[in-house]
Amino acid sequence: MKCSKFISELAACLGGHPLPKRLGLAVSGGSDSMALLHLAADWGRAQGVELHAFTVNHGLRAEAAEEAKFVARHAKLLGLPHQTLTVAWPDGPPKSNIQSQARNARYEVMARAAQAQGIDHLLTAHTEDDQAETFLLRLARGSGLDGLSAMASRTSLFGLVILRPLLSSGRADLRTMLEENSLNWIEDPSNMDPKYARVRMRSLLPGLAAEGLTMKRLARTAAELRTARDALNDMAGHLLGEHGEIAPEGYVSLKLSALQSAPRDIGMRVLMRMLRTVNPLPYRPRAERLDALYTRLMAAGETGQNAFRRTLGGCIIKVEAEQVLVYREMRVLPAPMAVTCGQKLVWQNLYDLVVSEGIVEPCEVRALGRPGFDQLKREARGAGFVPPKDPWYAHLPSLWTQDKLLSAPFWPQEMVKTMDQSSLLEARFRPVRLGFST
Repeated sequence: MKCSKFISELAACLGGHPLPKRLGLAVSGGSDSMALLHLAADWGRAQGVELHAFTVNHGLRAEAAEEAKFVARHAKLLGLPHQTLTVAWPDGPPKSNIQSQARNARYEVMARAAQAQGIDHLLTAHTEDDQAETFLLRLARGSGLDGLSAMASRTSLFGLVILRPLLSSGRADLRTMLEENSLNWIEDPSNMDPKYARVRMRSLLPGLAAEGLTMKRLARTAAELRTARDALNDMAGHLLGEHGEIAPEGYVSLKLSALQSAPRDIGMRVLMRMLRTVNPLPYRPRAERLDALYTRLMAAGETGQNAFRRTLGGCIIKVEAEQVLVYREMRVLPAPMAVTCGQKLVWQNLYDLVVSEGIVEPCEVRALGRPGFDQLKREARGAGFVPPKDPWYAHLPSLWTQDKLLSAPFWPQEMVKTMDQSSLLEARFRPVRLGFST
């Protein structure tokens, strides 16, 4: 298949980053994703890149199992490994906002499966049509600049780098390409069901095009808004790089005066980046909650209050010594994870961990938590030190065997002289880079 446009668009998605040795493909069986499957297969063979296809069965439609088998057959013919992934709904299938919840669940299961295969880049088949439909959906909801901006060709979700090399391609052109090569696809009946808002927006496109609001113009408008958004984000990034700091332990600080002097929109973006740096949730908190937090933070700064403390997005935000500090909230601590001698792992998409060869199993990595924090405070006092008062250390990784704390790598070393095993777990903070120059 001809894929020169695909190659150039994929290169643009990579943006100068090294070409990954392994790539995942999100393939549902629809025309867009089947075009992606065949284009990527041809490209991957030429480049020597390993490709791995994923299909998600959400358990919401009876036809989904057969559709996954259809994709598996085509992947096999192309010589590509394929996995069908299923979504577990602990509380039963969603009754409302179905497409949005299915999307979130889809990416989450693909992220877990990809990372288990050593894959950290995923190609998806979003097209120019998707750009236009999304723009209309968000316009109808009254979205602002960020919401109306075009989908990025490269983004991050659930720890995966998402690449979208088909954003400048129209669905009709991709279908023509498939037909010219005698390739089939599956029509998802939900794509024609008017109970979904996206389907209703799609039905409006022909009438809008007759008035000059073509799909390409809508997508171009979204792209122009994205350019404006990127400019504001660059300004926020510069402020963070100039006045902010990422601590090795995993918290973020910023001079309060720098935040106060910034225009409100820039300050809001700075605050959002600080939150998502220490707790990289896939979706940002609601705009009204972020706005309320920012307003209170500015009021606290103006009155000289130094006891400001709020929570948002799984983070604690506080003012201390004229610094805004952001660190993770204890209620979002992860479940313990069993580990073995010499194991290397990424914990919470935030810390690179190395377990010592010298541990005696069974052991597990878990958040230090309040019990561990209290134990270390006693250790510090026993060694003649005054420990920190605020238990922000409680979210940090630590090594345990049953109820015995073996290692707390980020606890100040001078306070743990009575613990000779701090080297049993090595840890390095690996924040999502959202504007910091460090």
